[in-house]
Amino acid sequence: MSILNNKRRRASRQATDALRRAARLIRSSQKIAAVTHIAPDPDAIGSLLGFGNAMVSMGKSVTFLCDDVVPRGLRFVPGAELVVESLAKDQVPDLVVTLDGSDPARLGKAGAHLLSLDVPSINFDHHTTNLQFGTLNVVDAGWAATAEGLVSLLDALRCPIS
Repeated sequence: MSILNNKRRRASRQATDALRRAARLIRSSQKIAAVTHIAPDPDAIGSLLGFGNAMVSMGKSVTFLCDDVVPRGLRFVPGAELVVESLAKDQVPDLVVTLDGSDPARLGKAGAHLLSLDVPSINFDHHTTNLQFGTLNVVDAGWAATAEGLVSLLDALRCPIS
């Protein structure tokens, strides 16, 4: 077995443990702020809306955030109209989830504000360059996209995919 395969297996086991911890944290939270990176691509928007819509289906209150507008070609995705640039002034989530952002700067002003709050954060990503900046980091470079990892998270949450 190659060294690369061993590293991938070890990373996968770490991600599986982190997925379980993320599921526990999500279950115990009610108000979730989910943010994705600036200049969002299909994985960023798909992950943001897929995660957020799944959380809404579980009865969670979710704010969908991105500094930039949803690209025209992705506005058909359910929930695209709900993406905002910032939280309301009086709004404080009890959990922050960052999606597809390898570092805090990539998450823009919305991410910087959310990460400055005194609440736990889950950093959910697939990039090898991820800086591990969350309270909990669920990062697996073996995923082709962040959305691929979200399928495993939703399984851990026993949340059906619609």
